[in-house]
Amino acid sequence: MTPEDRLREAIDARTSGVEASPDALQRIEGKLAEAGRSDTRTRVLLALGAAAAIVAVVAGALSLAGGEGPVADDDTTTTSAETTTTTVGTTTTETTTTTTFTPTVDPAVPIWPLAQSSQRFEDPVSAARSFAVDFVGMIDPVVGAFQAGDTRSGEVPVQPRASGPVTTVLVRQLEDDTWFVLGAATDDIRLDTPATGTDIDCPVRLTGEALAFEGVVQVAVRADQADDPIGSGIVQAGGGPAAPFDGTVECNLDLLDDGVHYGSIVLSTEGGEDSRIWQFTAVRVALK
Repeated sequence: MTPEDRLREAIDARTSGVEASPDALQRIEGKLAEAGRSDTRTRVLLALGAAAAIVAVVAGALSLAGGEGPVADDDTTTTSAETTTTTVGTTTTETTTTTTFTPTVDPAVPIWPLAQSSQRFEDPVSAARSFAVDFVGMIDPVVGAFQAGDTRSGEVPVQPRASGPVTTVLVRQLEDDTWFVLGAATDDIRLDTPATGTDIDCPVRLTGEALAFEGVVQVAVRADQADDPIGSGIVQAGGGPAAPFDGTVECNLDLLDDGVHYGSIVLSTEGGEDSRIWQFTAVRVALK
């Protein structure tokens, strides 16, 4: 007996006792119809999956080819246009404006700041401090409060240290309403000649009275807009008590720039363990 025969006998034995119900045929037809619909759905899903796969492949190919292509639907039209950019060389001309400072202050009057410069001070203490440090050469001076003499002028005390001697810096508001230094004086250095505003020539003779360490008084002849003194030297006074001095200091007016006709004479003494500038007297002069 073949395997097919044995299978047939097993089926007959299994089904020989089964009786068909009156609606068996109707139920079988229903099952067949449902199976058909299921098969249709399966075919539709398979078709959609295949279409999606095709779209993915096409999109990937477009991406590899250099980017996405234009996309359009029933209501939208996309146009792709190529833009060419041309670079043209451009020459830019910069305009430089030079502002010339025109002073309104008489240059014959102030020692500091220079009337011809644009440096200005809005308060008298700042002017006095800058003068002591930047012009005379003091190191970290103690600068006191402004002491008014009238509505536009007064004095500022300056010391080499808190316990040191006082130099009085004379300050005034001039034509442009900013503060200038007109001169300075100390009790231990009195300059009689040349007096403030005097015309001087080189060499310049100085007379007065001073009290200084070993009687030595340093002298600097300064010209406006010159970084270094145009003359320097010493005059011999007293080391204690104060004593008169009468000496001559060499200077060189040939070092002056054209148009420079004013300057100042600064007399100073040294003191302290580092021989710093201890006190000073300064006067404004005219240069011949």
